[in-house]
Amino acid sequence: MDYRVADAYVLPFDDGCFDVVTCMDFLEHVEEPARVVAEAARVLAPGGLFFFHTFNRNWLAGLIIIQAVEWFVPNTPDHLHVLRLFITPEELQGHCEAAGLRTREQVGGGPTGAPVRSSNPCSSGGWPPTSASSSRRRCTCPTWASP
Repeated sequence: MDYRVADAYVLPFDDGCFDVVTCMDFLEHVEEPARVVAEAARVLAPGGLFFFHTFNRNWLAGLIIIQAVEWFVPNTPDHLHVLRLFITPEELQGHCEAAGLRTREQVGGGPTGAPVRSSNPCSSGGWPPTSASSSRRRCTCPTWASP
């Protein structure tokens, strides 16, 4: 594994050079998540996978992810999470589509932790991609859209 420090808005990699791109617990910390998704799509090879995990922007996520963590986790930095930066599943779907990615599936976790799946109107075909669809990028989205 080769770790590099880079600007998520301008990655220092060639177009289409990765088969898999991940943004785990990251998108809710940036001011312009659409730009990050677009840059991830740029470096993603045709037929590649983009995985992400982020938090849904709603009152329950604010209570659990922000307030409860600050109350119960010692030494939590101030403003570790900011509710206005949380992203709704619909917004993230729009960012993926705007970047030319097709969502295969979104999976969220409700307050009980049970997975909540949503079928997606822009998903097409099965996996793995067929030769007809392999030129399109896919956005496989295990979006753990917490509470």
